[in-house]
Amino acid sequence: MTNMAWVAGLAFWEAIVLVLFAIWILKVSSDATRRERQFEERIRRLEDTLAARGLSTGPAPAPQSVSLPAPVLVAPAPPPPLAAPAPAPKPRSAMSVSQMEEWVGSVWLQNAGSVLVLVGVFFLILWGYSTGKLGPEALVAAGVAMGLGFLWRGDRVTRTTPAFGHALLGIGVGIVYLSLYVGHVQLGVLPRAVALTLLVLVSIGSIPLGLRYRVQTIAMLGVIGAFVPPLLGAWLPLAGFALGPATLLAYLAGVGLSVYALSARAGWSRLDLTALVLATITWGASVTGSWTWPIEIGLAAMFVLYGLAPLPATARRPGKPRVSDMAVIAMAPFLFTLVSVSFIASADRHAVAVLSLVLTAIYAAAAAWTDSVRPERDLWKALTAASVLFLTLGLQRAVGDQSTTMAWALEGLFLVTFGLRAKSGWLRGCGTVVTAVSVLALVFRLGEGWSAAGAFPFLNAHAVRDLAAIASLLVGSHVLGRERSRLSSDERFLAEGWTLLGNATLAAWLARECSILALRVSSSDHLLWATASTGLAWTAQTAVLFARGLQARAVLRWAAYTLAMLTLVLGVDVLIVYGFNITPGEQAVVFVWLVVLAAAMTLCDRLASVRADLPKTEWKMPEAWTLGIVVLWMAWTACEAQFVAAWIGADARREAVLSAAFTSAAWLAEATVLTILGWIRKAAFLRWVGLGLFGWTVLKILLIDLQRVDVFWRFLSAVLAGVALLAVSYAYQRKRRLEAATETASPVVSPVEN
Repeated sequence: MTNMAWVAGLAFWEAIVLVLFAIWILKVSSDATRRERQFEERIRRLEDTLAARGLSTGPAPAPQSVSLPAPVLVAPAPPPPLAAPAPAPKPRSAMSVSQMEEWVGSVWLQNAGSVLVLVGVFFLILWGYSTGKLGPEALVAAGVAMGLGFLWRGDRVTRTTPAFGHALLGIGVGIVYLSLYVGHVQLGVLPRAVALTLLVLVSIGSIPLGLRYRVQTIAMLGVIGAFVPPLLGAWLPLAGFALGPATLLAYLAGVGLSVYALSARAGWSRLDLTALVLATITWGASVTGSWTWPIEIGLAAMFVLYGLAPLPATARRPGKPRVSDMAVIAMAPFLFTLVSVSFIASADRHAVAVLSLVLTAIYAAAAAWTDSVRPERDLWKALTAASVLFLTLGLQRAVGDQSTTMAWALEGLFLVTFGLRAKSGWLRGCGTVVTAVSVLALVFRLGEGWSAAGAFPFLNAHAVRDLAAIASLLVGSHVLGRERSRLSSDERFLAEGWTLLGNATLAAWLARECSILALRVSSSDHLLWATASTGLAWTAQTAVLFARGLQARAVLRWAAYTLAMLTLVLGVDVLIVYGFNITPGEQAVVFVWLVVLAAAMTLCDRLASVRADLPKTEWKMPEAWTLGIVVLWMAWTACEAQFVAAWIGADARREAVLSAAFTSAAWLAEATVLTILGWIRKAAFLRWVGLGLFGWTVLKILLIDLQRVDVFWRFLSAVLAGVALLAVSYAYQRKRRLEAATETASPVVSPVEN
């Protein structure tokens, strides 16, 4: 039963290895086959073109004639053959079912079989050792001999079947590599120094072998064979295959030597990408926990070489880079950061910052060199992105968690500003990404410290750092707005986005600091004072936004509208929920909201006076703002009526009666004021709001007040409400009569009301 389970597990892992590695080899081999077919097709087209030109220029005696017609007839003949290569897409569309079958049968099965042979040889050596059929020395020698046999046979087969011969050569290199590896790690035949030396020699030996045949498949299979033992040793419970971080790093570096050379010399980026991914998987599966600084520096050097190895050949190659070229350059920094997360979290942050800044300088220098030798900026973008990544990480480690948000915001501002000066949309995009990350971090930080009782509001270190980050956002929005002409069409809303983010975070910062201020003023009434001071601070911010928004900046006006509505909603909520239970000592809080109300009225009046200069989408904003002010006014007067009733009343019942009566009286007074203002300002909206408030108050009196009060207060409430309504009715009728008399006496048309 144990043997069956072992066989089933072996089959399972072989299937996984097949899925993981066959895809990479498939791509390489299929590209080689496709290039060979394209080359043959080009040769055929060239032969057809030459044959066509030969037929048209066939009559050679023409130059002996002095007459002009002969050259004229010969000269226009070549153009028709030049048009013959026009139907070039035919080979691409000729992909038939039979060709697909041939591709699967020849390429896919070859790649899958090559990988399975390497895995099978690995387990064959283990089987021979575990059963005692052969001694350790004999097993290693047999494995090396088998690999050399594959190399010899592959060299012979390449003369007749090149692709299959290349696969045999790659299998041979892989068998030699894993035989030496198993001979040291599991069998103990080879000392560590000897084993590592031989492994490095085999890895370097694949360089001339791959360059001789000019095929990546050979080197690809050799690299996969080198990674098979440590990968399977990490995934399967194979005793004796666990390597320490230092030994594993030395092994991976030895494998990488040939990869670096082939990538830099021949531009084989697919080989580099395969080795990069396998090295990342191997390290992550084999090493857990932390390691020492020399190992981390070695890891950094290995990943940097993986990422920059194909750069020399790719930078000088004309045309668009291949997908594999861009992938290996872009993925190497991110994969290094991924495998180093545990080390970065536990190591000294200043040392990590130094390493990150060194990597920043390396990638920045590579980007500068690429920009000098290549007119396109495709590779430059990937390199600058890596440099920005390490710069962001280095700043975070250098300043610590408390100042990370400020550092990232300043970095984003610097990148955007530098991108404007350098006319680089990519740098501006990187700066925007860094700024977005800083905003996310700032949002989390703004959620802290709301109850910091011992802190000094607005001037504590926590607040100053966050304010510096917010200031960077606001400065960036100003710079982007001023340099809008340098932005592309995709960046036309960048300044507005920065403006909204800056003002939103500023509003949250003000709310948090006002909460700290409230703790210093009164710890028992903390919530009332916090909301009141927040409303006052938001009103001041609204005034600034509105003043700047009138200078043809619509985004600032809409930010002011939004913040004003939030302030009014906050005031109404606080006054309704807490205002009816305030004590005489808390009256100062209520009067703070009266200041907010007065400021809101002033701003709304200013907005109505410049309505004609605003876009049509904003013409109704004064009315919406007015409704919010009226609701806050009603809540404030109801709160004050409750306080006056509590001050006068002798018991709870009398207090309720007086509160209802005073509230209705205050609302009637507000309705009267609104109606009079509507007449004075010739504003029909104000008059309609006044009439609506009259109706609302009358309904309150009929449905609520008359049910609570005694007979006398019912009489008084009904009489006062009736008198107020009659007075308004009389005023309307008198106004109508005066207007009719004016129209009869003078033909001048009265001005149209708003």
